[in-house]
Amino acid sequence: MSVVRSQTRANQSSPKAKTVHYNELNEVQIGLLRMFSRPMTLEQTIKVKRAIVTHLSNELDIEVEKVVADKEITEDDFSKLRKNHQRTAN
Repeated sequence: MSVVRSQTRANQSSPKAKTVHYNELNEVQIGLLRMFSRPMTLEQTIKVKRAIVTHLSNELDIEVEKVVADKEITEDDFSKLRKNHQRTAN
């Protein structure tokens, strides 16, 4: 199964807007489509979405912990970042 779609990230008027192309669905995506290709109530849909978001959040937490450990980022580094103004003027 192949799906082609484009998505523009960031603000449309932004010169840094980036278009990302997705050409094919992977095996997990195909499996999920097959698994959920049936009528579902709103409550069931919300439960599925929450489960997926929870899973992805856990994966992100693991990845962030790895990066923090690999780069030896300390709590002091986070404190400095919180105190510094990182935004640019428009």
